[in-house]
Amino acid sequence: MSVRILLLPERETRTVEVPRGADGFALIRTLCLNPENVILVRGGRPIPVDSRIKAKDDLKVIRVVSGG
Repeated sequence: MSVRILLLPERETRTVEVPRGADGFALIRTLCLNPENVILVRGGRPIPVDSRIKAKDDLKVIRVVSGG
């Protein structure tokens, strides 16, 4: 199924193919990102990475950067 995402901070919109019933982990793996370094947002609210993704979802994938 196709899922549209907005990748931040790059502000890049992508359409990603994931299997039906996939969760946030599958989406993150498809994007080759580390699940410890991203926040998934659906409908303006953060969601757990083990949440199921739906075909019509518009998600934000926010890459978290820290340093010191």
